[in-house]
Amino acid sequence: RLWIRLGYFITPFLNCLIDYLTVDINETTNTLENKQGINIYADDFGGVNGIRGTGPSMFGIPLPPYFNYYILALEKKGYEISKSLFGAPYDWRFGAAQPESYFQKLKKLVEDAYEKNNNQKVVLIAHSLGTQITHLFLTEK
Repeated sequence: RLWIRLGYFITPFLNCLIDYLTVDINETTNTLENKQGINIYADDFGGVNGIRGTGPSMFGIPLPPYFNYYILALEKKGYEISKSLFGAPYDWRFGAAQPESYFQKLKKLVEDAYEKNNNQKVVLIAHSLGTQITHLFLTEK
């Protein structure tokens, strides 16, 4: 017989990282929060770096290149980053239970985009879990 302890296969660094990436529930407010002393946030809210891809870049291409191809195509059509093209990355750990501050920032981003573009309608494009968050934003926030 061979007894294997799974803990030997998971490095202490990975255990620590997984612990840092989890969220806690605040039982007083019934909301999810970062662990105490940990601050994790989505990159470049309002810009597009946080939605180009989620991993490292290879040869200048973010991997996986979620919205990178769309961003490049829209730029060719004349859209300008932070003027007529914006990104609203979210913290995937919270799922649809994003903090209220996220929805407040998203509302301000949509309103600012509307004003920066001569009161033209704002089109929201989402992918995966972002579609649920967008739906929640539009219907309840």
